[in-house]
Amino acid sequence: MLRRIYTAVTNKQLLVRYFMADADKAQRNAVDAVLGVRNELVNLMCYFHVATKIYKHTRGIPVTLAARISKDVADMHYAVSAADYERIKKRSLDDWQKLPQLSAFASYFTKG
Repeated sequence: MLRRIYTAVTNKQLLVRYFMADADKAQRNAVDAVLGVRNELVNLMCYFHVATKIYKHTRGIPVTLAARISKDVADMHYAVSAADYERIKKRSLDDWQKLPQLSAFASYFTKG
């Protein structure tokens, strides 16, 4: 319906590249069903949801390491380009994997 209304009003096809949602699979399936036709969708997670999950998954590790994870994720959030984001993400994951206390979090972070 959204696609039809957009096309009727603008006389153009609705093209969507980015959408924001949490990691809920049902939500992603609904977005794909409605907007995924002829669109390559990129899911941008809500930063509040990301911060909440970080807090939940770092409660059992030392505060200094949890703060490091939070800083690294904030650096990813404020990346100025996709390439910058990928560079920061790779560096962070490599650093996390080197520390036994963070390797479980690194696995959680990449399970996507």
